[in-house]
Amino acid sequence: MAVSIFAGKKRFRIVFLAAALLCTSLLMAQEAEEERTLPESWQGISLGMSVDEVKQALLSNSLFGYRGERDVSLLPGEERILIETAGFSFVSRSWFQFY
Repeated sequence: MAVSIFAGKKRFRIVFLAAALLCTSLLMAQEAEEERTLPESWQGISLGMSVDEVKQALLSNSLFGYRGERDVSLLPGEERILIETAGFSFVSRSWFQFY
């Protein structure tokens, strides 16, 4: 009779492990199906904004140390604009480049 008790425990362990694996795989499949998209903007700034829109957003946001245009720009070419500013959060420096 001792053999049948151990056989029942072994069968229970196998069924339990199979059920656990099935539940885990179903949960992982459900997470994979969820669509994970990147946000379209951050702190009111998004791709496609004009230079003036970005300047306004930077001026109104306290996480950036933007205080307005610099007096001198050393960028080569007239069609290139670069806004560089310090940050006061996990973003320590930021660059916004326009062509």
